Amino acid sequence: EAVRERAPQIIYCSLSSFGQTGRYRLKAAHDMVMQAMAGTLDFNRGRDGLPANPSMPVADMTGSMMAFSGVLMALLRQRETGEGDFIDISMHDCLQAWTANSTGPTFAEHRAHDVKQERNWGGAAFYNIYATADDDWLVLGGVEHNFCHAFLEKAGRLDLYEMCLQPPGPAQLPVKEFLTTFISERTLAELLEWLSGINVCYSSLRTLFEGTFDDNTRERGMLLLEEGEIEHLGIPIKYTNEPGVVNFKVPDLGEHSRDIAMKLGYSEAEIQTLYDENVI
Repeated sequence: EAVRERAPQIIYCSLSSFGQTGRYRLKAAHDMVMQAMAGTLDFNRGRDGLPANPSMPVADMTGSMMAFSGVLMALLRQRETGEGDFIDISMHDCLQAWTANSTGPTFAEHRAHDVKQERNWGGAAFYNIYATADDDWLVLGGVEHNFCHAFLEKAGRLDLYEMCLQPPGPAQLPVKEFLTTFISERTLAELLEWLSGINVCYSSLRTLFEGTFDDNTRERGMLLLEEGEIEHLGIPIKYTNEPGVVNFKVPDLGEHSRDIAMKLGYSEAEIQTLYDENVI
């Protein structure tokens, strides 16, 4: 508030685990704790039904994206009103906001999820991970009816198609059992060849290394080379009129300190004093 009196246009953004209000505001937490408290870690269960460590720090990711969005919206308001704002971002709040497509049982039936029976976590036959004959994995990732029909038609099992139209869960178990057997009797290479001619949503299970060095990654500009040899990830936001450019140069420590101090209105004498006193 003291700063606002002198610069009402200033925008602050606080990003913390639980925000500035509420009973958990002082509670220490890292990503997995926030996921556990929000209920999203419960979704992350293995075939044995036990909860597993999440592979991605989604609380950090959702929180940073919401903070970025919030600052942009505050800047738009600042342009119209001249006023800044204080933005309170809780990563726990952000996780909860991102569960909107999963809260059917929560709100409509006031119950916890039966995770293995839900579409995204194993309940849908054509949204699942299957072991192949050569100890690899095939991922089926499309429950749309046309994908199910195309696969079952080529496999000669259209008698199972009506089950794919049922909600995820026990009704689709015969389809899952067929897919488990069908896929386990074939190598990954055989399956990829078999699938290549039909309209089905599928992929092999890649490592991060394999995914990063896929030809498509280069074609999309997501794999860049610095000085022809140092590899970096590219820019995922593709502007048409003004494409982003990666600046690989890292400033030396203090390289811009004098320029910044001058822009802030310090005189040469004052800047030299700051250097002499090891402030900058």
